[in-house]
Amino acid sequence: ITGIAPGGTPSGSNPGNTGGADPGDDDEEEDEVPEGCGDERDTMLAEYGEYGVTGGPSSCDDFVGSGGGANFSWSELNGGFTDGHPHSPWGLDAVNSTLFPGLQATRTNYGNQPIRVTSGYRCPHGNASIPRADPQSNHMHGIAADIYGVSPWNEAEFDRLMVAAKLANGSPMKLEDGSDMTYDTYADHHLHINY
Repeated sequence: ITGIAPGGTPSGSNPGNTGGADPGDDDEEEDEVPEGCGDERDTMLAEYGEYGVTGGPSSCDDFVGSGGGANFSWSELNGGFTDGHPHSPWGLDAVNSTLFPGLQATRTNYGNQPIRVTSGYRCPHGNASIPRADPQSNHMHGIAADIYGVSPWNEAEFDRLMVAAKLANGSPMKLEDGSDMTYDTYADHHLHINY
């Protein structure tokens, strides 16, 4: 597969004392000493390096703990792991800023019919748990989803959903020859879309 909560405020960094000056002395400049997030986001940040993911998040501020909306829940947009979401409730901010609006526009273009998301954001650990997942999957950047449309799910509905996604500035997965994926690209016939 190619590709991909309750709040919390990112902690950012706190000032630290760099030397012999009195911490209360306003005349001395203080250096910023970065701290970890203090929660599961530290593990997630480390995973991007451990799994060699290019262009991953760089700070606690890149993660959020809630989002989604009326038609797509936060857990739906942050799911699709074979072994559960190991870092729930955290996901990338791109899920809210890119993936959710893209899926919502796709749904509108699909005649406001339901769209089922089987995989949205994946942390690197979660992505690695999926057989044949691309190790540089856009799922790990919060901008890809594996989706299905209405039942009965068949090639005609797949094509109709792909058109709806393209009208929403979505880009279906490309095959080696540069053409768009097809209904038969995956055995389960899902549509992989990047926004």
